[in-house]
Amino acid sequence: MGRYLEVIVEEARRTGDLAAYYGSRIKPGDVLGHRVEPRMVRWLLTTPPFRFDVGWKDYIGGHLFDRAVAQRLVPCNTFHGFNGKALYSFRAARALGAEKLILESANSHVSNVKAQHVAARTLCPIENTWLNSAQHDKALREYAMADVIYVASSYSRQTFMERGVPESKLRFRALTVSPRYQAFEPSEQTRPGFHILFVGRVDITKGLHLLYEAFRRLDVPGARLSLVGGASSRGMRRFMDRWLKEDSRVRLGAGDPLPLFGDADCLVHPSYEDGFALAPMEALHCGIPVIVSADTGMKDYVVEGQNGFVIPTGAWEPILETLQKIARNPLRGKFPKPAHASGF
Repeated sequence: MGRYLEVIVEEARRTGDLAAYYGSRIKPGDVLGHRVEPRMVRWLLTTPPFRFDVGWKDYIGGHLFDRAVAQRLVPCNTFHGFNGKALYSFRAARALGAEKLILESANSHVSNVKAQHVAARTLCPIENTWLNSAQHDKALREYAMADVIYVASSYSRQTFMERGVPESKLRFRALTVSPRYQAFEPSEQTRPGFHILFVGRVDITKGLHLLYEAFRRLDVPGARLSLVGGASSRGMRRFMDRWLKEDSRVRLGAGDPLPLFGDADCLVHPSYEDGFALAPMEALHCGIPVIVSADTGMKDYVVEGQNGFVIPTGAWEPILETLQKIARNPLRGKFPKPAHASGF
């Protein structure tokens, strides 16, 4: 979400439209940036029952941020907010005379997200997902209030249109990656073997249980899997603890994934839903092929068999088959950087 915000802020700054922006983190020394950190967030998110429920943690965090921004707003012509964090800000902006309310939807339509999360939890009921009924209902009210909704892929656009949002209300957001993601030069220190990456939130909605089933069956000499991210529920932490004990080829850690990109042979993103999915795009810019599910916006950028593969959502067998295919016929460094889509 930080990169998402950065793209929007810098675009508005270049066009001279930026009056102010609000975030939990801002660019040091930026006079137009306003840091917002509601006082109660840290206390609430470490207090039962919220600390044990990822859905309520996400909702409470977004709700308090939204309310804090609403209280600090000044009159403006246009207010631009993110899904799940814009309802109260929208109301305040409209009361202050805003003529246009813009919603940036990082996900597909929230009802599609809900359906996909139900599918994930049905197959692997070890944790609740981040989308609860409160967040779902709030998102629908934000959609109704917004004059314009930006989405980052044709996949997201289709889910909105299927649920009755008029096409005239939708706009395309071209997301770019940081310049730090560049193709790596061959290194003599590159470790041998077949190195697989996963980067993102470690939960069932990202298909971690599918990757588990596929990787434990992968019989490729020197195969190893690096997972970069953190688990946010006790159920997933127990799952990961068991997996790490079972298979010494698997590593889990948080932090910057870029150092691992140097010798990665592919990045797997078997998510049940993603409006865009930034990590696979970063991998493509580094010359690393990707495996993404059909329910991600990233499928727009995959050229089948050249820079990666698009697989059916919710099954481990295609992940295993595709990993075996890339292990037999390496794709790394054999394709150009992806061209960013210019619109629908």
